[in-house]
Amino acid sequence: MDSMVQKLEAVLFAGGSGMTKRQIAKQVGCSDAQLEQLLEQLREQRAESGVVVVDDGRQVVLATHPSLADFMEAVQREEAAAPLSKAMQETLSIIAYAGPIAKVDLDFLRGVNTQYTLRRLLVRGLIQDERKGRTRLVSPATEFLLHMGIQRVEELSDYAQVRQKILDGVQAVKKRAEREEV
Repeated sequence: MDSMVQKLEAVLFAGGSGMTKRQIAKQVGCSDAQLEQLLEQLREQRAESGVVVVDDGRQVVLATHPSLADFMEAVQREEAAAPLSKAMQETLSIIAYAGPIAKVDLDFLRGVNTQYTLRRLLVRGLIQDERKGRTRLVSPATEFLLHMGIQRVEELSDYAQVRQKILDGVQAVKKRAEREEV
């Protein structure tokens, strides 16, 4: 597999919920015309796999093949019925108290890439995400509020104090990372 196509696939995989072509081209290090060629190569390579490249004109995303819809629905039902893992609980707690929070800040705070955990929380409908420019923000979803039996996140136990501690923690981790870069 061509290394540029591999980079494209990795960027799309890490991008999760989709990225603009401009963002992809910048990260892969190619022109718009080259990106179109790379996308076509990736489509051809993935034609018989369980993953397809979806391009809605605004964003490009890797998704499961439409022929696997019933299978994936069953997998998601099973996943949604399973208890939350410790990583999911920790991540959801941070999002509940500090959301909306940038994914990069969440990664900094947890010390790991939270992409897989976020995807699992999104599938369950407990969080929502949106893009503000190039920043991916995650926040609690209505389903989370319903599950907790509250109407607003501010009703969570010790909300103001916990929120401030989390936000202070994000700043402390960023400062430490900046010092380590120097």
